[in-house]
Amino acid sequence: MKKTTGNYLFLSMLFLALPICSSAQESETKPLKEIQQLMPPGEFRDAGLDKLTPEELDVLNKWLYGYIEVQRKAAVDEIVPEGEKGFGLELVKEEVVKLFRDTPDEIECALIMEGKFSGWDGEAVFKLENGQIWKQVDKSSYYYPTSSPVVVIRKGAFGSYFLSIKGKGSKCKVVRIK
Repeated sequence: MKKTTGNYLFLSMLFLALPICSSAQESETKPLKEIQQLMPPGEFRDAGLDKLTPEELDVLNKWLYGYIEVQRKAAVDEIVPEGEKGFGLELVKEEVVKLFRDTPDEIECALIMEGKFSGWDGEAVFKLENGQIWKQVDKSSYYYPTSSPVVVIRKGAFGSYFLSIKGKGSKCKVVRIK
C-alpha cells in the first residue's frame, strides 16, 4: 500500500510541476522540471534511471510529459466540456486552472514610456517593462503627468482587471492583449 501511495504522490507532484498547455502539439516542449530533478536521488537510482543515457532520459521525459498533458486535458474537458455543452462555464474553467497555477491578485510594474506619461483617456494602451501589454476598455479619463510611472494591475470580479498609478486612487478597466 505504501508503494502505491508513493506512486500517486510522485505523479501528483509531477502533474503539478508541469505547465498547462492548450494543445497536444505543445506536449513536445520540455517540462519545467525533468524526472531527474523531481525524484529524490535515491529513488532515481533505485529505479535504475541513473543508468539511462541523456538521450534516453530525454525520451522518457518527453513521453511522461506528453502522457500527463493528455491526462490533464481529459480532466479539464470532463469538468468543462467544449462547444455548446460548455457554454456559460468559462468561469468554472478559470477555477480549474487555479488548481494548477497560483497567480497573484495584483502585479506592480513600470511602464515603458515613449515620451511623457499623461494618464489615460478611454483608449490608452499600457506597455509594461515585464513585456505585457494592456488596453483600456472603459471610457474613463485621468490626467496625471509624470516621467516614470509604476502601475498596479489588480484582479476585479468576474475576470476583470483594473489599472492604477501606484499610490493614486483613480483606476481604469483594462484587458491584457499580450
